[in-house]
Amino acid sequence: MILLLLQLSFSILGTIWFVLVDQNQLVMKILFSTLVFIGLNILYLLFVLLLFIVMIVFFSKKNPEKAWKHLILGEYCEYVFQHLFRSKMIVSGLENIPTHNKFVVFANHSEYTDPIYMLDIFRKKPLTFISKESLFKPPLVRHVLTFIGCVPISRKADRTAMQAIINGIKVVESGMPMAIFPEGTRSHGNQLNDFKPGAFKLATRPEATIVPICLYGLHQAKPKFRLKRAIVKISILSPIEPESYKNMDTNAISELVQSQIQAQMTQFSQE
Repeated sequence: MILLLLQLSFSILGTIWFVLVDQNQLVMKILFSTLVFIGLNILYLLFVLLLFIVMIVFFSKKNPEKAWKHLILGEYCEYVFQHLFRSKMIVSGLENIPTHNKFVVFANHSEYTDPIYMLDIFRKKPLTFISKESLFKPPLVRHVLTFIGCVPISRKADRTAMQAIINGIKVVESGMPMAIFPEGTRSHGNQLNDFKPGAFKLATRPEATIVPICLYGLHQAKPKFRLKRAIVKISILSPIEPESYKNMDTNAISELVQSQIQAQMTQFSQE
């Protein structure tokens, strides 16, 4: 919201100044004022993008747990996707976000933009992600992921994937909440693939709170400029504390979380 207000203020004040100093006739003044307004908006967007790149690259490897990093990244996520690409989040269950930081978020995965909406919601928490290793190849994306301490994971069920979970467990134990998509791949819609039980070791090993999240309609809000807002529904479900799952294995926990997310998805589809 802050970035949007700055953009509007910059463009409107710049246009007013141009109108006051312009000596052309009324029609030409209106035409040029419109072009100035559009030009100032474009100039602002370029400045914000450049500032974002410089900040991400310069601070990418320093203290990913710092709260200001997640606040700033959350603000950028809101600015780009809610205002530029015209999506509207309807979020329920914010009261279910733990007050502590020893928790792991498990969410269904529909589009590559899912983490961006989650970063917006959890901007007051130092939330980081288990992210597929191929995302670390593009330089700018790699810097963004490193900026908040994401852990790369291989899609292959091998030792490197297990090592990624171990690294993630250490992050949770250090006091940073993590998020993971237990489906392991995108569904591109409002349906669920089977959850991988191994993903839940990320919570069971450090005895962290499990926070299930249902993402709905994100495949309809792919990044593109539109006038009408695309509606995205996100529900943060009731957390599952370690005392509740201590006698369950990861298969049972996986089935429980998947059933809860599926139930919420069904409810969204009936609204």
